[in-house]
Amino acid sequence: MGNDVKNEIANLRKIPTDEAVDWLLLNYSVENPDYWKALQIIPHLSWRRGDQIRLAKHYLKKIPFANGKVYDIFLSIMSFKVFIKVMEEKLPIKGENIELLLYYLIPALERYAKTDDEYELLHSFVLKIREGDI
Repeated sequence: MGNDVKNEIANLRKIPTDEAVDWLLLNYSVENPDYWKALQIIPHLSWRRGDQIRLAKHYLKKIPFANGKVYDIFLSIMSFKVFIKVMEEKLPIKGENIELLLYYLIPALERYAKTDDEYELLHSFVLKIREGDI
């Protein structure tokens, strides 16, 4: 992580989280080629649930990703159930993109599922995707 990102984290810690979200979405929108910097910043701050959801809805617009890092980032800051709910809103995606999504998403979900209910939710979610029900 570069000094610029470290400085931005320090500055964002000084303002309310809703303002920090606004700042990230303005400065590192998914349309910005440097949006990955926001993904470096997000895990280093504490977010209220509404802020977590805003961030996830924005940065998960680009699914599927070519690795599982983005899924890990959001699973690390938000509840498992809320993450699944946000992902359901981002689907469906078509064709080979489904396999790319599942290739990286399933291991991330398995790393963060802790309870029997979460494992059941994981399996139900994956089944819905594979069967085209979302």
